[in-house]
Amino acid sequence: IEVGVTTHAPDRFEFPSTMTNMRSGTWIMSGEGVQQDGVALSDDYGETLDNLSVGDRVGVMRSSLGDLHFYINGFDQGVAATGLPSRVYAFIDIYGQCVQVSIITPHSEGHIERRSFTESDDGDEEEVLTMSSRPELSSIDSDSAADDDGPESPLRFH
Repeated sequence: IEVGVTTHAPDRFEFPSTMTNMRSGTWIMSGEGVQQDGVALSDDYGETLDNLSVGDRVGVMRSSLGDLHFYINGFDQGVAATGLPSRVYAFIDIYGQCVQVSIITPHSEGHIERRSFTESDDGDEEEVLTMSSRPELSSIDSDSAADDDGPESPLRFH
């Protein structure tokens, strides 16, 4: 998978076949590298996304200062980019052997919303929405909720 953020609003945007082809307003983690608008910022950023397996979690967060962080299994990989605009949209680019991802959104009433995206046999994408009890808080929720930089922007998925 590849994961990142873009300034392009999803309701007014025609998505390319892969987000790595984007040349404006896009920050993406691919493998163990980070790109901005198709140009490498780092080739050795953190743990590689290429070794993820079923049940692993990936997260992305834009801090209140405009710093971009990626998380793998709840561990912050560090600052990937700085100076991001205040409004960005998270995305996941599925390719290769990845056939399903789930986007989990915590709700204040103690439940989570889970959206699973699966490629069907005919190549179309299927979406499943479920609600369940809130899982145990992870280090991404408890350790990064606030720090000396002030409250973080709520853009997170894992």
